[in-house]
Amino acid sequence: MMDRLGISHLEHRLPLNLSGGEKQRVALGRALITEPRVLLLDEPLSALDENLRSHLAKDLLKIQRDSNRTFLHVCHSFEEASSVADRIAIMRQGFIEQVGTLREILTKPTSLFIAEFTRTRNFHEGIAEAAPRGCRIRTASGLTLYSSTVAGEGPVTFCIRPEEIALITDSSALKDENLLKARVTRIVFCPSNLEVELDAGFPLVVYHPWQGNSSRRIAEGDNLWIRIRPEAVMVFLKKNGTSGE
Repeated sequence: MMDRLGISHLEHRLPLNLSGGEKQRVALGRALITEPRVLLLDEPLSALDENLRSHLAKDLLKIQRDSNRTFLHVCHSFEEASSVADRIAIMRQGFIEQVGTLREILTKPTSLFIAEFTRTRNFHEGIAEAAPRGCRIRTASGLTLYSSTVAGEGPVTFCIRPEEIALITDSSALKDENLLKARVTRIVFCPSNLEVELDAGFPLVVYHPWQGNSSRRIAEGDNLWIRIRPEAVMVFLKKNGTSGE
């Protein structure tokens, strides 16, 4: 177990001489070595730096798979939960708000709170009307978006995950629903992608692959098309003037 957790070099070290991260890993080993049927982990990675946290999260997942036992992992980081969990329960004020797989929670949040907690962006207001396969949303700027969500009719808040918006740099297949003209207003370089800010009649943020992997370089001021799948437009009907939660 010490080898598995990378703490063999601590074998003869006194607890007084362990760092916070080392103590955390020793405590994990002490719990895992007993082979419990259910292991309760209360923020087990909180005292670790980012690189070590990522490494140990992978180790925890492998240990859980190898032992075929149940781990209940409590944390405040959605990223951490998504890296170790088969199923996730999100709590709010002492109550479970939603339970599901990572994909279910990301694509079908049951409330605005869940959408915000899971790093959804692009929140806007509109008016929903019934449509054959969901609803049609009229934005404040006069644009129309289609959603596969059956949300009822009236004022709504809608949101779109940045990774669900596709940048179209050619003029092919322009008869799809939710095709909008947009102008690039800002590009932010992030470790795993480009964060592209757009003006499509309302502001949008899009995650796009690094330009070295893109067939066409994108620059501020460019005019292009964007495509948003109706399934990616999440809609929450407002209740009594506030967004339904």
